[in-house]
Amino acid sequence: MEEKGINKRIKQLFEMNNAENKPYTSSSVSKATGIGRVTLDNYRSGSQKPSAYNASIIADYFGVSYEWLFAGRGEMYDKKPLGNGADTKIPLEIVKMMHEERIRHYEENKILLEEIQKLSQTVQQQMDELKKMHAQKEDCAGCADAV
Repeated sequence: MEEKGINKRIKQLFEMNNAENKPYTSSSVSKATGIGRVTLDNYRSGSQKPSAYNASIIADYFGVSYEWLFAGRGEMYDKKPLGNGADTKIPLEIVKMMHEERIRHYEENKILLEEIQKLSQTVQQQMDELKKMHAQKEDCAGCADAV
C-alpha cells in the first residue's frame, strides 16, 4: 500500500536515531507507548491509519507537534520527546497510565455493546411475539400478510 500523509511521517520518525544513535524499533516504541508492535508496523507501512488517540501518543513519544504529525504543517518539533532521553521515567509512566485508561474504556465499551446486543435480541423476540399475537386475532382478517 502506498504511504501517504501521516503514515509517511510516522515512518520518518522511526527512521531517525534515538538516544543510543540507533533507529527506533516497533518493539521499543510499543513497550513505551502501549501501542501494539504490529499496529505500529501497519502505521509505518501505510496499511493502517492511526486513530487520533494513538497518533497523539506517537507525537508525544517522539516530541513532535500534533499539527506536523496529523497534517504535515508547522514545525516538526515543538517539545522535548518523551522517548529520546535519559529523563523519560515520569513521562513514560504517564503514557502507560494513558494506555491503561484506554484499555479500561475499551472494556467498558465492550460490556456496553454486549448489553445493547442482549437488549436488541429481547426487543426482537418481543416484536416477533407481538406479530404472532396480532396475526392470530380473529378480527384481523388479512392483516397477517401485512405484518
